[in-house]
Amino acid sequence: KAEASESNTQTEQQESQEGKATEDSSGTTFEQMGIDMALDKKKIVQEVLEEKRKKLRSKGDGTKEKLAEKKEVRKKKLNEKAKKRVTAYIKRITKRLNAALDRISKLSKRVDSRIIKLEEKFADKDLDLSEAKVLLDITKSEVAKARDSISSIEGAVGGVLNTDNPKESFTKVRELIKSATDSVKSAHKALVEAIKAVKTEIGQVASDAVAPVQNN
Repeated sequence: KAEASESNTQTEQQESQEGKATEDSSGTTFEQMGIDMALDKKKIVQEVLEEKRKKLRSKGDGTKEKLAEKKEVRKKKLNEKAKKRVTAYIKRITKRLNAALDRISKLSKRVDSRIIKLEEKFADKDLDLSEAKVLLDITKSEVAKARDSISSIEGAVGGVLNTDNPKESFTKVRELIKSATDSVKSAHKALVEAIKAVKTEIGQVASDAVAPVQNN
């Protein structure tokens, strides 16, 4: 009986140790499984976050591209508006300049014709209209210069309108407009002086003609 009891005790101890070992082994496995699941979950969360970041970056890049496109469209529209304003301005200025030159040229021809008739009428008098003739030549020269400048303006318009920045390219056209305007002013001034010279000379001749009669 003692041997049987001792055998039973050893068997129970062995089973107890095996059960404990099994319990320890099972506990370690479940714990490890929990850790692995936590790591997998963390990895999944990281992957989801990374995917979201990629989408945000992609969306951001798309937004930048759209903004750049809108900016380019806006720039083109502004350039088109600038080109229209430049075209309208040049047409308005050249029209005024040409109108002024037409008036000056017409009046210049009348003065020229008047000089010829006066010289014929006062051929026997000491009539000197040389100053008026010189001033009239200056008038014609300035008119020709102004016409050339206007032609250059019209020729330069195409180059200005075909550039990406018409405002910067407008500098040359502005200089030509100033040149044409200055020539128109000079032509007008010379014509006015020519008319004055004719009147002054006629007055002098008339005065000289009246003086001998009064003396008598």
